[in-house]
Amino acid sequence: MGFPFEVVTMVGSAAFSGLMSMWSMSIKSKAAQQSALIQSANASANFTQAAREHGLREPRFAVTRQIIALTAVFFIIAFPKIYPIVVLWMGLPYEGMVYGWTEFNPSWLPWGAGKEVLVWKEVYGLAITPMDTHLLSAIIGFYFGQSIARH
Repeated sequence: MGFPFEVVTMVGSAAFSGLMSMWSMSIKSKAAQQSALIQSANASANFTQAAREHGLREPRFAVTRQIIALTAVFFIIAFPKIYPIVVLWMGLPYEGMVYGWTEFNPSWLPWGAGKEVLVWKEVYGLAITPMDTHLLSAIIGFYFGQSIARH
């Protein structure tokens, strides 16, 4: 007693048809997803372009960014170098400046990783801190990186 060949054909064709329908729906779903991603990317690009154009139309934003950047550079980099020189040159009492930087403390265990610790030190006179050397190396790296990219 077996299944008639017509039943096997009907079940097989139904299964194949269902598989093809699911495959078709999967492809349509992926196409819709790609279309949505493209629309999202276009909308994001339009918002970015509008923000850039707004910044170009409003020069106050550029000036504000420049003022913030120059103020930060002055008080983080230049002021701690200029202040001791001016105070000592004028003969005023100088208490020193406190600088903070990170130092690496290795672990006493051979398999330990160690850790970086923030250290505060009082310095008298002009000091070149590790932050200054890191900043200088970053600026030099950006400069040479841009010059390499141009050529």
